[in-house]
Amino acid sequence: MGLNGALFTGLTGMNVNSEWINVAGNNIANVNTVAFKTSRMRFETQIAQTLKPASGPSTNSGGRNASQVGMGARVGEIARNFKAGTWQGTGVDTEMAINGDGFYIIDVNGARRYTRAGNFKLDSEYNLVTPNGNKVQGFGIDSSYNVVEGVLTNIMIPKGLPLAEASSSALMRGSLNSKGVVATQGSINQTDAIYSDAAATTAALGTTLLTSLYTTAGGSPVLAANDIITVSGVQKGRDNQEGTVELTSHTFEVAAVASGDADANGTTVQDFLDFLTDILGIDTSVAGGVTINGSGEIVVTGNSGQHNDLTLSNANVTVGGTPLSLGWAKTQTANGESVRTSFSVYDSIGSDVNLDVIAVLEDADAGSTWRYYVQSEDDSDLDRVVSNGTLSFDSYGNFVSNTGGTILIDRDNTPAATPLTIRLNFDASMRALDLGSQSPTFTGSALDGAPAGELNTFAVSADGEITGYFSNGKEKLLGRIMLAMFPNNAGLVEEGGNIYNQSLNSGTPSIVMPSQNGSGTIQGQAVEMSNVDLSEEFINLINASTGFSASSRIITTSDQLIQELLNTIR
Repeated sequence: MGLNGALFTGLTGMNVNSEWINVAGNNIANVNTVAFKTSRMRFETQIAQTLKPASGPSTNSGGRNASQVGMGARVGEIARNFKAGTWQGTGVDTEMAINGDGFYIIDVNGARRYTRAGNFKLDSEYNLVTPNGNKVQGFGIDSSYNVVEGVLTNIMIPKGLPLAEASSSALMRGSLNSKGVVATQGSINQTDAIYSDAAATTAALGTTLLTSLYTTAGGSPVLAANDIITVSGVQKGRDNQEGTVELTSHTFEVAAVASGDADANGTTVQDFLDFLTDILGIDTSVAGGVTINGSGEIVVTGNSGQHNDLTLSNANVTVGGTPLSLGWAKTQTANGESVRTSFSVYDSIGSDVNLDVIAVLEDADAGSTWRYYVQSEDDSDLDRVVSNGTLSFDSYGNFVSNTGGTILIDRDNTPAATPLTIRLNFDASMRALDLGSQSPTFTGSALDGAPAGELNTFAVSADGEITGYFSNGKEKLLGRIMLAMFPNNAGLVEEGGNIYNQSLNSGTPSIVMPSQNGSGTIQGQAVEMSNVDLSEEFINLINASTGFSASSRIITTSDQLIQELLNTIR
C-alpha cells in the first residue's frame, strides 16, 4: 500500500469515525424527542488496490487468490430505524400514539406531510395541530355528526362550544279509564249582547269595528283606538282537577297597525274573535270556536272533555287593569272522561318546547276510541293548537291503532330551525281499562333531543374515531384520524421538526383507517417516545472514539516512516 496509502487510509478512517460520532451524537441528543427514530451508519470500503491478480489452478500448480490492499472506508448508508418507540401516558386528550407502521397526515403550509409525533394541541380555531401549528388531517363529519369518508380535511374539535339536538320523536304510554263518561259536549262561555250603535238596537257583527261597540243604549263605546285588551287567568280544566291549568296571559291592541308590544292587533270584532280562538287553544278542526251570534253575543265553545273545559269571567278580560264589562257567563260545562299530561321536547338550539296532550273518551262501544289534542304555548304564533288524532283500543283494552301523530311546531322569530317536527308515538303496551278507583297513568316523554351543552372532553379510539362527550350527556363523533402507509418507510425524507416527506424510494402513500393494513392502532392520551437505546449509542461512541484514535495512529506512524526514509536518503 505504501506510505501514501497508509496516510490516506488513516484520513478516511478518521473521517468515517467522525461521521459515526455525529450520528450517535444526534441519536443521543434526541433521546427525549417525541417519536424520534434512530439512525444507523453502514460502512463500505472506499478503494481496493490489487497487488497481484488471482490465478486459477493448473496441471502443475494450484490456484492463487488475489492480493489486495484496502485503501480507506466510506459511508455506505445512514439508515433510519422505524421501530416503534414505547408509549408514555400523558392524560392529555389531544395527544396520541401509533402502535404500528402508520404516519399521521398533516398540512404544512398547504403541502401534505407526515409525522409519527402525536403531541398535538388545539389552536384558537379548534384545529388539531402539531406544536409548530401544522394541521392534523383526517375525515370530518357532516351536520348530523356522521363521518364523511373519502375526503381528507383538517380535524376540528370544538371544545367548549355549545351543542344542542332537536327532538324528532316522543312516546306516549300508560293507562286510560275506559269506563268513564263518553264526551258529548264542550264548555260554553258567552257575553251579554253587544251592539254596533249607540242606541243599542243593532246587534254587532264580525265586521263591526271594535271602536263601535256598545253594551247599553246611550252609553259610550266600550273600546277606543289603541286600547290594549289583556286576557289572563283563564282556567282550562275543572276546579280541583289534576291537570287543570291557567292559560298564559296575552294582549290584543285595537289598531290596524300595532303601536305597542301587544301579541296581536286588529280593528274588527272578528279579529278579536280569532285572537281568542288561538290563545284559548280551541281546536276548530274537531269542534267549537269563538263566534258572535245573531243577538250580538260572543260565544266561546270549547272542545269536549273535562280537561278542555274553559271558564271565563269579566275579570279575565281587562283594559288597563279594569274589567271589560261584557257580561261573561258560563252556560255549559264540558263533559267526558279525559286525562292531561305535559312534557318537554327540544328545538335545534336546545330550548325546551312544552307539549300539552289531552286524551278524551269519544266512544265506548266494542272497545274505546279516544281523541287526543296536542297543544303548545311555545309555538311561536298565538295558536296553541298543534295537532290532534285518535287512539283505538279493543274490547280487552289493548291498544290497536292511532291516527295522526306528526306534530309541527312553529319556531319563527327564534334562533331555532322551524318548524320543529315531532313524531308522536304510542306505546303498544298502552291500555284502556276499567280502572275503578285507580287514576290514569297517561304520560309522555321525548325519545331524543337534548338541551344545549358544551363539549367537555373527548377521546380517540383505537380505530381513530374521535368521540366528544358533552355536558348534556350526549356523545357525538367529531371526526376520524387517518393514517398514511408507505411501501418503504426508510425511503422517507426527514425535513426537521419530526416531519417526513415522501421520496421516489418511499413509494406513494395509501390512506387507511387505523388498525388496517398494519397501520397500527391509536392510543389516546399518550405519546410515542424515541426508540433511542442509550447503552447502544454509548457503545457506538466508544467504538467511534477507538477507531478515531487508531486512525490517528496510522497517520503518526506514516509520518515517522516518511521521516526515517528522508533521513536515510540524506
